[in-house]
Amino acid sequence: MKIHQKFVNTILLVVFISFPLHACTTFVLKRDGKVLLAKNFDWFIDDGLIVVNKRGVEKVAFKMNDSAPVKWESRYGSITFNQFGKEFPLGGMNEEGLVIEETSYSLSQYPSEKKNVLNEFQWVQYQLDNSKSVDEVIKSLDKITISPLLFKLHYMVCDQQGQVAIIEFIEGKIKVYTGDKIDVPVLTNNSYQNSLKYLRHYKGFGGERTVSNGPESLERFVRVATLIKVGNINNKINEDDAFNILNSVKQADTQWSIVYNLSAKEIHFKTQQIATICTISLHDFNFENSDEIGIITKHDTTKIKQQFERYSIDKNIQLIRSAFAKLIKAGEITEDIASEIQGRIVDYLKNK
Repeated sequence: MKIHQKFVNTILLVVFISFPLHACTTFVLKRDGKVLLAKNFDWFIDDGLIVVNKRGVEKVAFKMNDSAPVKWESRYGSITFNQFGKEFPLGGMNEEGLVIEETSYSLSQYPSEKKNVLNEFQWVQYQLDNSKSVDEVIKSLDKITISPLLFKLHYMVCDQQGQVAIIEFIEGKIKVYTGDKIDVPVLTNNSYQNSLKYLRHYKGFGGERTVSNGPESLERFVRVATLIKVGNINNKINEDDAFNILNSVKQADTQWSIVYNLSAKEIHFKTQQIATICTISLHDFNFENSDEIGIITKHDTTKIKQQFERYSIDKNIQLIRSAFAKLIKAGEITEDIASEIQGRIVDYLKNK
């Protein structure tokens, strides 16, 4: 599956323009045993940490209500991308090759259970800590409830065997798409069902419309789905194919573009500040003992293991304060609410 950038630009005439907040795109490419999951993180905040999470750590969840918080011990180490502190990742990969990524979906309605509650970010860490396959993630859905701390999300999950799941929360119920229920492994910022309905209006999927270069969620969904279908004429895929597709849906505020190679247990990424693709191999880390972080805006080499530093609560608090200050400035949250949530997160992390 060789998708050249010239081809992408020719059929799509991509332009980079402003977009509504919370616009993200994720998708999966699979071919001949190789599995890639790719994600554009489109958002106005660029701060971030890459966190090395150890296995064998006893954890108590961030308290979301009056019930007893969830407790567990991490079975697997992982590397995650975090904007709201350690234990609150946006996405990542564990040492078994399981990857979880999120995109926003403002109409998500979560189940109303009051027990075993995790926030929308710590749910990602919980799954990376405890699951090695899509099947294990799905089995846990009846045991763990999500209550949003800041944002409403839906998730794409993929494992090293190439199994994919899209997990959504529709009208208070958990909706899971797997196997032949996933027509195209793409997720943007509309429900998966509505995205598929829209896709069927386009050439190659039953309709007559042609692909547009629009920045909207549904237009990005169609663009990626079309490129995946067109690209399937060839036999192999590589990280460049995934980055070329990500470039086709890049927005003015795309902060991070990430390609996870689940087969090789590698993470490739670039940022607005760093155009060169950086590579992290999970094989370089000892998850029994590692307690490290990488600061995303510092990376300036293709192999960045040497730029990781020992985790410190001070760097973590610095990240949280910066992120919440930008949320306030953008009008995403009031100062009072930001202060309350930020304070609780800092207290939680200090007491770990």
